[in-house]
Amino acid sequence: MLAFDPNKRITVEDALCHPYLSELHCPEDEPTTEPVSPFDFDFEIYELKSGDYRDLMYEEIMLYHSEVSKLEYE
Repeated sequence: MLAFDPNKRITVEDALCHPYLSELHCPEDEPTTEPVSPFDFDFEIYELKSGDYRDLMYEEIMLYHSEVSKLEYE
């Protein structure tokens, strides 16, 4: 799992079948899905300045520390 080359790494499915995890393996309770597209980088279309990043970080922090911000977000 720590191999740098992804082609040499064990897959998630193989890891779950590995004897080390045999006691934790429960196929009925393990959801599967399709891999995420490696080209799903919509966030990169924005050209933000440092002030924009600061504002976004502040908004994110406030979601965890302000009920008003949390309710506005939801």
